[in-house]
Amino acid sequence: MRKEVLFFALFVLAVATIAVFSSPSLTGNQIKSIQEIQTHQVVIKNNYFIPPEFTINSGDFVIWKNLDESNHKLIFKDLSSPLLNQEDTFELSFPKKGTYEYSCEIHPEMKGIIFVE
Repeated sequence: MRKEVLFFALFVLAVATIAVFSSPSLTGNQIKSIQEIQTHQVVIKNNYFIPPEFTINSGDFVIWKNLDESNHKLIFKDLSSPLLNQEDTFELSFPKKGTYEYSCEIHPEMKGIIFVE
């Protein structure tokens, strides 16, 4: 019985060692890229996006937070947020460079632009 337990323990250790050493690891550049990703916040207040325009780096995140009592729904060219009640947030990543214009579906006069470098 002892030999079987010892054999099983050695087998599990061998499998775990193979799994650790054969799995892909992050390079220095990938670690640096992960550390450079930033999160930016846009506040929705008094039917305005604050700030209305700003520049971020590709891969960064933007979080919108609705501080208004009224609901808002962000719309972009190809996607939209869920309905944002007061204190709700919506997060979006921008992996590609470009200009991203958005507005509020409920209040079309509310507009914002994100420039991604």
